[in-house]
Amino acid sequence: MDSVETWSPVGFFLEAGDFMGRLSRARAGVRALLAVAQPDVVSHSLGVDGWMVSCVHRHDAAAFTQGLAFADGALYESTGLWGASTLRRIEVASGRIVQLHRLDPNDFGEGIAVVGDRIVQLTWHGGKGLIYDRRTLSPIDTFRYRGEGWGLAFDGHRLILSDGTSRLRLLDPRSFVETGQIEVRSEGRGIEGLNDLEVAMGEIIVNVYPSNRLARVSSDGTVMGWIDVQALRALPGMRGVDQVTNGVAWDPVRSRLFLTGKFWPRLFEVAPPCSLEPRVRDAGAGQ
Repeated sequence: MDSVETWSPVGFFLEAGDFMGRLSRARAGVRALLAVAQPDVVSHSLGVDGWMVSCVHRHDAAAFTQGLAFADGALYESTGLWGASTLRRIEVASGRIVQLHRLDPNDFGEGIAVVGDRIVQLTWHGGKGLIYDRRTLSPIDTFRYRGEGWGLAFDGHRLILSDGTSRLRLLDPRSFVETGQIEVRSEGRGIEGLNDLEVAMGEIIVNVYPSNRLARVSSDGTVMGWIDVQALRALPGMRGVDQVTNGVAWDPVRSRLFLTGKFWPRLFEVAPPCSLEPRVRDAGAGQ
């Protein structure tokens, strides 16, 4: 004979209580997730060019960020300050530091670039560059360059170095010999304070110190547009005078730009505007 289920008010309330408990825990988890994701920031427009915040991640608020680089799913970060400079690999989703190398106390870390199986890192003063094994972050060599080092990027053929002026210097990625310069200009005027930079979609995207803007620069140095992050600086925990915008990296596979700053508790993913989508596809096809 088939069994017949009987209804029990006690059992009903026990099951309902268990369901409500699970629902409460789920809601708490969602609230925690939203606190990190900052939904009020996602899809926020950055300036007039149509760049949009698409995702927000945790970031080490104690990091004096000097440079970012992204390659093969891994995010690398250089931090500065005398006696506290590091090179680190970051897990984007959690903000967790997966690997960390501490620089010599006499070296002030600056911009980084991934060149094949190496990471190249600048230091602020003394014209000293550092070369690491990308897999282990172990130092393998050093090199020399003239002047200060601020930001660094690699376009697949040459290293592009900023030194806080309006000029970008071009270096051979093997010999580190300077091979040329690019003067960055907007409306005929040189843009001083060029800092961390990245190559994306055929453009050079560069932080302009100490502003809250990044310039989109053509290969001849002409500023084609701006990415304005003033609204991000207005978020809680990011309003300090020393929390300068710095740190930019490009993921060509997923067409996303990573942005952060010195002592920022957040790392932002930013999507390019629709007008740049054909250029994004073309750039991605060549990776």
